[in-house]
Amino acid sequence: MDEIRVHIRWIVRRDMPSVLRIERFNREKWTEKEFVENLKESNCYGIVAEYQEKVVGFVVYTLEKEFIHTLNFGVHPSYRSKGVGSQLLARLLSLIGKKRKTVDFIVHERNVGLQLFLKENGFKAIEIIHDYFDKDDAYMFQYILRNDSEFLYKRRKTVG
Repeated sequence: MDEIRVHIRWIVRRDMPSVLRIERFNREKWTEKEFVENLKESNCYGIVAEYQEKVVGFVVYTLEKEFIHTLNFGVHPSYRSKGVGSQLLARLLSLIGKKRKTVDFIVHERNVGLQLFLKENGFKAIEIIHDYFDKDDAYMFQYILRNDSEFLYKRRKTVG
C-alpha cells in the first residue's frame, strides 16, 4: 500500500463537482441539493482531502451536544487504501474530547468495505437499524473515546 499525505481543509462551493464525482461511487448517493441543504445547517460541517490540488475524499458531519454524527463519507476509488480515509477519520476523531465522547456512522448493510475500514480504525458495530435505507438495514458504528458506561451508545432521536 502506497500511502499518500493529503491536505485536509473545509469544503467550499467550488469543491462540489469533485465531491459529486466521488459520491457517484457511494451506495446511497446524495444530490448537490442534499449536500448544500445539509451544509447550511448551523451544526453541520464538511471537510475535503486534497492531493495534488485534486479533491480525493470528503466527510460531512454534525456536531451534536455529546457526539459527532457522520452524515456522508467518501474516498475516490483510485485513492482508497492509500491512507486518505484514515486521515479524514483522524481529523474527525480529533474533534472528540471533553464534551463529545463518540463518533457515529450509519453504514448500509451491503457496504462491507466501509464496515471493515471502520473496524480497522477502532469503531464497533453496536446496533442494527432495520429498514433505515428504504427496505435495507444499516449498522450503527461508533468510536468511543473512553469505555465509560455513561457514554455508551443509546438510541438518539436525532439519528435516523
